[in-house]
Amino acid sequence: MDGSGDFVTQGLKGLSLTHSNYVEWRDVIEDYLESQGWGEYINKDIPKNATEDVRTKSAKIAVVLKTAAGSQRAYLLGLRSPKEILQKLEE
Repeated sequence: MDGSGDFVTQGLKGLSLTHSNYVEWRDVIEDYLESQGWGEYINKDIPKNATEDVRTKSAKIAVVLKTAAGSQRAYLLGLRSPKEILQKLEE
């Protein structure tokens, strides 16, 4: 890393989701999300009355997941919650 602290651009850059590496990809993603303190948001539905903080964290997680999904990102269009994104990628 270049010291910028932007792990998404630097650390996940070489991580590419394929049809054959989902388990490994998911393991790295979960470790990253835990390292950011976002682990508890991965499998939650985001309620309509969620706080601004919860909505912001959910959006950041969605960006990480979609970015790390690489060419699979096209299948995630319109999905907003981390739970929805991960469920779609598991299909």
